[in-house]
Amino acid sequence: MTITTTHHLIRDLVAQAPFLQPLDLFAHIAEYDFSDDTHLYNFANDAPTRRMVARVLGTLAREGRIAEGDVIPIMSKLLSVRGFYGTYCQMMVYAWMQENNIDFNAEVWIPGAGLINENDVALDGRFNATDALFEVKAMGIQNKLKSDFIEKLKPHFPGHVILVDGRDDSAFSDIADKALSKTREIAKALQHQNHVEIEGLGWIVRKEPHGKTLYTSTTEFDPYLFAEQNQLFAYRHCSQFVLGHPFILVCVYSGDFGSSVLTTNFEGMRDVALRALARRSFIAFSGNPEKAHHYDPKAGPGHTLGDACAALSGILFLKAKSFDANLYLNPNARHPVTPDGLGRIFHATRMRIDDFSHDNY
Repeated sequence: MTITTTHHLIRDLVAQAPFLQPLDLFAHIAEYDFSDDTHLYNFANDAPTRRMVARVLGTLAREGRIAEGDVIPIMSKLLSVRGFYGTYCQMMVYAWMQENNIDFNAEVWIPGAGLINENDVALDGRFNATDALFEVKAMGIQNKLKSDFIEKLKPHFPGHVILVDGRDDSAFSDIADKALSKTREIAKALQHQNHVEIEGLGWIVRKEPHGKTLYTSTTEFDPYLFAEQNQLFAYRHCSQFVLGHPFILVCVYSGDFGSSVLTTNFEGMRDVALRALARRSFIAFSGNPEKAHHYDPKAGPGHTLGDACAALSGILFLKAKSFDANLYLNPNARHPVTPDGLGRIFHATRMRIDDFSHDNY
């Protein structure tokens, strides 16, 4: 049976994870038909992924690794259009950690004095084998934005498929400014021609009639340009960086939200791009005197990008579902994750690790 509403999805999740029953999620989450939201609809009708999420939350609750009071806001965000993607990525990280027997607690409150935020914040977790903390952020957001852009164009062209050719390494802000915010103008132009070029993005938007046996689109990707254009990605979330303990930012990307070279790793381009991005994050901003709140408004006014860089012990890139993992350690971290700490946290977890020990310049 197809699931198209929040309450139907809640009933399914409760059946999979009975601990959710006493939380009365129906009273906290409004009934909503998400048939027109491709990403939430696809998740709701992907039985293995639904079961994974239910199992993750059930295990966390049963083992006392998450407070019941924290489950309701997680579920509210997961079942909302606005909060779904980030919460989905958070669940994928928890699933990966459970699968690899990584000992952690979820939703850990940290006092503001220990954060660049300077306000009390609930981080996504703590590694119990050490004093290291972590926060999860959705990566590959450019591909979700491209997918959202296509979804917004579709209603203007019934009987057609919308394709986007061009670069796959544009900055988040450029996509938002030059594509998403101008959907109506682009749709109007596309009514009178078969393709529209979006200047500044290198995108060519095309419409093709339904019924073709094969649809193709082409993309270009430069891993070093990708790293350059996204070098501030980590620092747009730096208010949650921890000052007095090792801190790992976990960045999740998923093929479920638009195709990307990050999900295919064609000719090793993904690994090159992720390493280049991590290296820029650690080295280009070491000692940078610019105020952090210029990039994350929630950052305390007294903190600089250099402070944020020193607080970032490492970046873990994780592909949802397949769980390909790349861990990059910051050679300039104030509180580095030691080799012993890595062993205690991750045990025999398969991942690529690079500490830039001979590449810190």
